Amino acid sequence: MRMKGILSVMAILLLAIVLCVCFTACEEEHVHSFSEWSTTRLPTCTVEGRQARSCSLCGEWEYMPIAALGHTEVADAAVAATCLNDGKTAGSHCGVCNSTLTPQTIIAATGHTAVTDAAVSPTCTANGKTEGSHCGACGATLVEQTVVNALGHQYDGGTVLTAATCVTQGTKRYTCTVVACRHMYNEPYSLATLTATEIYDRAVEYVAEITIYDKNGEKTGFGSGFVYSSDGKIMTNYHVIEQAYSATVTVNQRTYPVKSVLAFDQDIDLAVLKIDAIGLAVANVCKKPVKAGQTVFAIGSPQGQTNTLSQGIITYAKRELQGVSCVQHDAAVSHGNSGGPLINVYGEVIGINTFCVADSQNLNFAVFADEIDHLIFGTPISLADLYEMNHTPNGVLLNWLYANYTEYSGGQVYYSEEIEGALFIIGYDTEYGHLYVDAIWELEEGAVLYVMLDLFYDPSQYMYYASLSYGQNTNVSIGCINAATFTENTALTWLSYEGEYWDEALLMDLYRVGVVDLLCWLDCLTVKYDIGVTLEDMGFAVFEISHGEATADTF
Repeated sequence: MRMKGILSVMAILLLAIVLCVCFTACEEEHVHSFSEWSTTRLPTCTVEGRQARSCSLCGEWEYMPIAALGHTEVADAAVAATCLNDGKTAGSHCGVCNSTLTPQTIIAATGHTAVTDAAVSPTCTANGKTEGSHCGACGATLVEQTVVNALGHQYDGGTVLTAATCVTQGTKRYTCTVVACRHMYNEPYSLATLTATEIYDRAVEYVAEITIYDKNGEKTGFGSGFVYSSDGKIMTNYHVIEQAYSATVTVNQRTYPVKSVLAFDQDIDLAVLKIDAIGLAVANVCKKPVKAGQTVFAIGSPQGQTNTLSQGIITYAKRELQGVSCVQHDAAVSHGNSGGPLINVYGEVIGINTFCVADSQNLNFAVFADEIDHLIFGTPISLADLYEMNHTPNGVLLNWLYANYTEYSGGQVYYSEEIEGALFIIGYDTEYGHLYVDAIWELEEGAVLYVMLDLFYDPSQYMYYASLSYGQNTNVSIGCINAATFTENTALTWLSYEGEYWDEALLMDLYRVGVVDLLCWLDCLTVKYDIGVTLEDMGFAVFEISHGEATADTF
């Protein structure tokens, strides 16, 4: 044991001697033999780390610091305060060491923000709600809304969709008066039978008394009528106003001057007058069939006695008199009832009282209401103009045309005849008030000749329009003729001459022949139907018809 201790001491001494020698050698030469750097202490966010190495010869240690890492900032998001819970401001901490970098502070809870929940009005079919409130931030109910029950429909008295008559049911539409609803339903209804007093009380609101004046403003007659539309249309007999230069209409104790005549027909003896009035009570007109034995009432101004009512029965349901449908009845009527209404027990106008047979036992007639549909509404004409027209040749022709027309369309009233391939027409333009005659001839090789003579103008300036079409080419000439000097040989002159150029003299001669043919046809028409007017009446003082003369057909 002792020997081992001695040896250990010696070894230690020997090592020290070696180290000393080596150190001395290094000191003497200043050269170290260092090992690789090794980390002896890791850096943290705030504390430096360290690296070390040692010399393998002398054992000397060398040290080098490692910089502190610094904090890694991580944001701590702000937390919004709610109605009931506190919030926080934004902050931050180190993502490595979790140290607080920016502290978060508390934001106090906001409390509820009240928002009004509007009341909802109940409708006819849907419930409503009372006013309430809720928090606008979190939606929590603050004041609860309660239910208000639906109102149910509140219907009006009904609007007539299809009028009921004495023989058919009508239809009414009932509408809920609540503006936001306006629900509707339809329901059939029947007319109620009225008493004579009820019929009278209604009729006096729409029955009219018509007073007639001559050119001098003197009262010359009177008649009756009734309100046909609330804007002032008055139905009456044509013969009531036939000789009127002016007239007044008294309705419901108010008197109005007649502004114009909107429609008239001498044959069915009906006319529609216009007064400046609105909101008038209107007669309910029924055009359904009637039966003998039904009770009827006549109301008007017989012998000038305003609003006189009489009662009777239908003695013949539908009497045809000169092509006009009439209701025969025995309700008392007199002079002055003309144009007034014949009324059934439902208060409907079924006819317009027109005449009675003298020296008879109440043999009275009313134009049946469905004849109103045959009236032609054209350009309004004043009573004065109608008076003058009825006393001029053109007026006579026009009255005949209205009574005998073969077609009415597009504002044009026509009477036409086809003679040996040519179509002759007398017509009236209801919009512009022009009375004219025209004709179309189909000539050889497909050519078509058209000639029109407008009788609207002064006889010294009757306007003619003539055209010749052949293939794609057309020539048109417009000019005037003087009826006082026109003969079958009078050369036409033109105001406008345009289109395809053909031989002018030949064309104008052809047009002249067309005008002559028109006048010959018109003359024959007035004789054939005994119209009561002649070419001479229309201003053709020297024109004479020569039978066998050349016509447009021979061109």
